[in-house]
Amino acid sequence: PEEPSWYTEPEQPEQPDQPEPEPEPEPEPVGSSMKIAMITEMKAMDYDEVTQLVWDGVMNFASAAGLYSDEYRFYACEDVYDTEKALATIRQAVSDGANVIVCPGWMFETGVYEAQKAYPNVSFLLVDAEPHDASYANYETADNTHCILYRSEEAGFLAGYAAVKEGYRNLGILAAMPVNEVVRYNYGFIQGANLAAEELGVADEVQIRLWYCNQFYSDEGIVMEMQTWYSDGVEVVFACGGGLYLGASEAADSYGGKVIGCDYDVSEYEPNILTSAVKFYDESVRLSLWDLYRNGGKWPYEFAGRTAYLGLSDDCLGLPTDSGAWRFRQFSLSDYSDICSRIRRGQVTVSNDTESLPNVSVDVYIP
Repeated sequence: PEEPSWYTEPEQPEQPDQPEPEPEPEPEPVGSSMKIAMITEMKAMDYDEVTQLVWDGVMNFASAAGLYSDEYRFYACEDVYDTEKALATIRQAVSDGANVIVCPGWMFETGVYEAQKAYPNVSFLLVDAEPHDASYANYETADNTHCILYRSEEAGFLAGYAAVKEGYRNLGILAAMPVNEVVRYNYGFIQGANLAAEELGVADEVQIRLWYCNQFYSDEGIVMEMQTWYSDGVEVVFACGGGLYLGASEAADSYGGKVIGCDYDVSEYEPNILTSAVKFYDESVRLSLWDLYRNGGKWPYEFAGRTAYLGLSDDCLGLPTDSGAWRFRQFSLSDYSDICSRIRRGQVTVSNDTESLPNVSVDVYIP
């Protein structure tokens, strides 16, 4: 029933003042104490695409994780090929408070081998390399170190497959040195070209010549050899290693030939670049740093002291598909998506064996 109109609420006794409850502190985000240093070669940020991509991965992670600008930076080493100088640069970064060290490339293998022991409370990320001593006799990845390597045979496979599907039959591989990473690219390329040739029924028409030039840079000798190749009928050269694509590209200009790069997208540098067998360094570094972050700045068990081999299933390699980089006319993006899916599902297997040439139907010639 409603209260009568004359009813008034009785006065309540005055309550003593209660202290304001203190606000609960916001939980500190996991890994928020991370301070990242990337060690690079002096001025490498100005000219080395791989270094820039690794740094992009660091910056993308730092931005998404809310790190302040003074919590990630790069340190330029005077000579990354000198282990003592690399160690001195790492020492300076640690002295400045860095507790995560990112090192891109094989040049840091011996430096990280020593540094991971000297700084057990610092987490190391070694990209495209594994730590070993100067003699190469002892390889050791400590629990505070995680390494990234790539299934480069898959990237090479996609490049070879695409080249033959595009209509090319006379292919060449200009390879730097017969080291594991380069060989995996090369043998993947051969396997991809072979599968495409078999699917098209042209295996007897496809030939591949492979030459190890024992250097990672281009010079007059490289250009002259590539001119010989193109004049002999080679249509596309897979330039596998460092700046070799520059010499192949220069030679291709005179003969209307094409070039395939590796490691990163080189299409912006030369118009005769058909495609590149690419490692997505930025994405792999970003993903690895998130795993470190979520575990409080220490490598989780499955990463600690271990090497991750990243490939198509991790979205960490492939062919560049941006409109400016996709220069195929017969091999479509749909075709590319299809072969990638077949590899991911295990319908197509790409061997990583580097001991012997792949057993293929196409003709492979090694001068």
